[in-house]
Amino acid sequence: MDGEHSLYPQRKTTYPEIGTPELRRQIGKELKSAREFQEMSLEQVMAYTKINVRFLENIEEGKWNFLPPTYVKAFIRAYSSAVGLQTDKLSNRLDELFQHVVVAAAVFKPYLSNDPDGEGAKFRSKGLMDWVEQNRALLFYGLIGVIAVILVSIYLMRHNESEIAGSDDADSVASTAAAPVISTEAPARRDSVAMNSVDTVAVRTMAMSFTFLDTCFVKIEHSDSILYERTHWPGNNMNFDTPYPIRLSLGNAPSARLSINGQQLPAFPGSRRVQVVNLGPGGIIG
Repeated sequence: MDGEHSLYPQRKTTYPEIGTPELRRQIGKELKSAREFQEMSLEQVMAYTKINVRFLENIEEGKWNFLPPTYVKAFIRAYSSAVGLQTDKLSNRLDELFQHVVVAAAVFKPYLSNDPDGEGAKFRSKGLMDWVEQNRALLFYGLIGVIAVILVSIYLMRHNESEIAGSDDADSVASTAAAPVISTEAPARRDSVAMNSVDTVAVRTMAMSFTFLDTCFVKIEHSDSILYERTHWPGNNMNFDTPYPIRLSLGNAPSARLSINGQQLPAFPGSRRVQVVNLGPGGIIG
C-alpha cells in the first residue's frame, strides 16, 4: 500500500479545515465502520465511487483539507452511498458542518507605480490575466474537482437506474412464480432492496421477521443465489417469505431479533463479528 501511496504524494494546501478534528474523526469512523460491516475494501469503494484510495483514507482519518470543501463534501456523500450509510441524519450533519466553512476570496494585490507628475506612488490593481497566472494551480484543481463531481453524479444516476430496472425485473418474476416477497413495516428509514432472480419452481417457503436493535449487516443466500444483502439501522423491521434452507450472515448478530413462521428464536450470542448460520422452518440447522 505504501508503494501505491507514493504515486499520490500529499501536497501542502491552503484549504480551510472543516469543523473540529474530533468531529471529522467521528464521521470518518462511522464511514469506516459501515464499510467493514459491508465487508468492503477501500479498493472496492474506489471502484464504486471512482475516488482515489488516498482520498478515501484521508476521509476516514478526518484529514479533509486535500481539496476545496465543496468537493470534499461531494466525496463524503458518494462514500456514504457506497457503504449504505446515506441517511438523513448524516446528510443534515454534513450540511450543518460545511455551511460554516468560508473559503477565503482571492484578493487582487496592488503594486506601486511612480506617478509621472511627481505626486508620489499610487496603488493600481493587477489585471485579470496576472491573477489567473498567479492562481493557475487553484484553478486547475478546481476544474479537476468539478469534473470529478460530474463523473460521480453520472455514475450514481446510472447505478440507481440499474437498481430500479433490477427491481422491476424481480417484480415481473414474482407475478409468474412464487418468488420471495420483501416488505418493510414502519422502518426508521427506507432501505432499497437488491434482489437476484431465483428459480422458484416448486420451492417451499418460510416466513421470516427481523427487528434490529443496533446497526446490523444482513445477507441471505439460497443455493447459489443471494436473495438479500443490506445494512440495517436501529429500529428497522423486515418481514418476508424465503425458500429454505437458507444461509444467513449477520454482522453484529446480537442486535438482531429473528422469528421464523411466528416462532421467536433465541438472541444470537457472541461478538459483533459476522456470524453465519443455516436456517430452516425449525430454526438453526446443524
